[in-house]
Amino acid sequence: MLQALAALGSGGWVGEGYGHGTQTQLRFMKVRHTDFIFSVIGEELGFVGSLFVLILLAFIIYRCLRAAHLARDPFDDSLPMGRHPDFLPGGVNIAVNLN
Repeated sequence: MLQALAALGSGGWVGEGYGHGTQTQLRFMKVRHTDFIFSVIGEELGFVGSLFVLILLAFIIYRCLRAAHLARDPFDDSLPMGRHPDFLPGGVNIAVNLN
């Protein structure tokens, strides 16, 4: 957990570069490809890359909700509303990485 926070903090504004993160490449984070993927993004792509991921996640959720709202019948809104919870684990992952 502390390594994830250290990785996020060491990224700075623009990061250390793709594939050049010290916490990630030296294997201080054990499950960096699954549980700590947001920390890896924060370290290698920095605040800008992390913000892009957050905006992208919010945009996808917004589009799912909008598609459900614009549906013409109750069956058509079931698909976007059914896909919406698939992005919840992404938010939980980001929350865990940020403590």
